[in-house]
Amino acid sequence: MIFPKKTSDLEDIKKAVEPEEEIVTTSPNIGAPLFVKIEKYRDIVKSVQEIRTFIAGTKQAFTILSEIETIRKDALNILKTTMQRLEKRTVELDNIMLRPRGIPFEEESVEEVGHVEDGLMDLQRQISELKKDLETLR
Repeated sequence: MIFPKKTSDLEDIKKAVEPEEEIVTTSPNIGAPLFVKIEKYRDIVKSVQEIRTFIAGTKQAFTILSEIETIRKDALNILKTTMQRLEKRTVELDNIMLRPRGIPFEEESVEEVGHVEDGLMDLQRQISELKKDLETLR
């Protein structure tokens, strides 16, 4: 050979061209054991079932709470409407009191009061039913 071979130069070139392989060491995966005691498995299944029961009860409670909130909003709307009617009646009574006695007074129907009472009784019945449903969830 004309040129002497330099092994160190060749190795340096190979190292520069070839990517270095990284040696990665991993610890063995610690996963689920191959065998589980039957008692422990039963306990786990029981715990999962209890969690599912709790979740179902919580969902029912949220449903009942949203129904109660709806009923509460309806009751507030009825109360607001009743207050507006009461205010209107008060203004009418005040105007009547200022009239001379010779003008005949027209009687208004009592249907509005009955309607409000019926609505309130219905709301009270719904609330008592919801209370019973809550007690059965406990």
